[in-house]
Amino acid sequence: MGRERAEKIGQHIRELCKKEEVNIEELRSGSRRPKVSRLRRRLATDLLETHGAPLAEIARHVGVSTSAISKTIKRAKGD
Repeated sequence: MGRERAEKIGQHIRELCKKEEVNIEELRSGSRRPKVSRLRRRLATDLLETHGAPLAEIARHVGVSTSAISKTIKRAKGD
């Protein structure tokens, strides 16, 4: 994982958490609260599309499994 990409991903996560008023620790803890799940879904798609981050890296940043990120992205594309 490139240090520069990790910094950009971290910054993106902090910005969206602040905007959506979600505690970053709650996001990383794997919370299933609807507001947190929606944010995690948005982050997953954003990070994949804009930063080209691998699913495993996204999963580490947002506190869920790689499988959960894969399913989230498949659902997002289906919407």
